[in-house]
Amino acid sequence: MDDKVNGAQSSTPGEGFSGKGIVSIEKDNVRLDFSIVKQSIKADASFRTQTLKFVAWLGASVSGLTVILLVIGYLALGAHDAMVGIPRVVEIESEYVVVGGLFFARSGIFVFGALLLKKSWIVVLLTVLLLSTLHLSKSWSARKRRIALWVSIIAVFVGGLFSLWSLTDPLQFTNILFNNTADTPDVLDWIRRNETVALQKQYGFCTLGFICVATVFVYWLRSLNLGEAHGSSSARMTSWKAVTVSALVLLGVELFLIPRSYGVMTLPVEYPVLTSIEPSTTGISLPLFLLRQDKDLLVLYDPKSQLIINLKASSLERFDVGAPRNVFAEKTNQESGARREQ
Repeated sequence: MDDKVNGAQSSTPGEGFSGKGIVSIEKDNVRLDFSIVKQSIKADASFRTQTLKFVAWLGASVSGLTVILLVIGYLALGAHDAMVGIPRVVEIESEYVVVGGLFFARSGIFVFGALLLKKSWIVVLLTVLLLSTLHLSKSWSARKRRIALWVSIIAVFVGGLFSLWSLTDPLQFTNILFNNTADTPDVLDWIRRNETVALQKQYGFCTLGFICVATVFVYWLRSLNLGEAHGSSSARMTSWKAVTVSALVLLGVELFLIPRSYGVMTLPVEYPVLTSIEPSTTGISLPLFLLRQDKDLLVLYDPKSQLIINLKASSLERFDVGAPRNVFAEKTNQESGARREQ
């Protein structure tokens, strides 16, 4: 009996032993190996699926971000060109994306720079006061709470309308290159004299105002208790909805105007100067400002005749470009001389 057992233990299937115990063990081993292989295949398939999902999500995110930057750049550069008076005959999508990409970083810098202004600190302190009032009103009586909520939303509308006016004020100036005005508002005078620091602080202040108003509105929504603030009547519920929708529309309009104000008040008005062209073109006097350029067209500005000139790139063999200059400098000097003569 012991010999059989030892023989069974020392034998292998390849040697012709037919013991049922070892065969069953081999079958179990086969089933176990097959189960491991199936689990490995499932893990590999799951990994590939997760990888494909991540790649798809990353591609969609990059595409969405590119579209956002493209829209912001289009709004900013479009407003800037309309202000200066540059025709939209040259449009480069990559330039829009670059302008849109710089929008967020530069806007943050300009907002911090606006804190050097006293009026910015007034806005910040009023915002902190309103947020503190909303926070403390949670423990007040229903009547005092309703008063605090109404005062806060009225402040949102007042601040929103002021921010709207601040953002739209610089957008009223168009075709400055071709408009001769003796008396100019501060913003327009800053633009024509290329006073970038003043313009950047003004833009930062406008953006800071929008951020403060939006912050108070969001906290107002979170603090709102319909039962305590407006009762349960349908008329009061309708008035609450109307107030909320109106505030959202106001903030949405301002959000649309911020990139346009950014383009008007922060994008430079300095352009490269064309000092020579070959072959020389009759009727064109140098120097000329190179406003826009692509592979097919050059958009030039002649400060003497105050004309926009479009030249096909294929008609030029060579042209030299000098350092950028303020496109309004000569025009401003001419108007200053005219005022002195008067």
